[in-house]
Amino acid sequence: MQGFLRANGMMDISSMLDYDESEILSWLGVPDHVMFDHAYENLQPLAESDERYFAVLLSASHHHPYIIPDLPLPKVPDSDKDAAELNTMIYSDWALARFFRKVQADSTFDNTLFIITADNGIIYDPVAELDITMLQIPFFVYNTDWGEGRDERIDRIGCHFDIL
Repeated sequence: MQGFLRANGMMDISSMLDYDESEILSWLGVPDHVMFDHAYENLQPLAESDERYFAVLLSASHHHPYIIPDLPLPKVPDSDKDAAELNTMIYSDWALARFFRKVQADSTFDNTLFIITADNGIIYDPVAELDITMLQIPFFVYNTDWGEGRDERIDRIGCHFDIL
């Protein structure tokens, strides 16, 4: 992944090597909230400067093996066949909301464009061996400068390259 990121202009890349070993829960790295805290701290100098910057935060807790930290969050009972996936979604939503609350209290929040998307969706009832509904993902763009009443739903095919 690092080679791809560097070849596409990313200059500073954090990885599992930048975290204390005790924070790493699986081969995917650290829990989302730990990564968001790390990102917030590392982006502060850039946010406080007059320079524009582009940052990508990749969370992975909601991927198999679905290992999340033991936190006092609501939990789907283990008797539910989808409990692991659903509990990671609860955790990931909590971690993202926690990050937004932290950033929202910061003076740079009003000058920030947030793009939130996913790499793939979840298929509950596949209709084919290769079910393309897995490729339907959310894509949110948020900016306080746009003002009220700018909510819009666009049903158009696109891809991650469209973000850039």
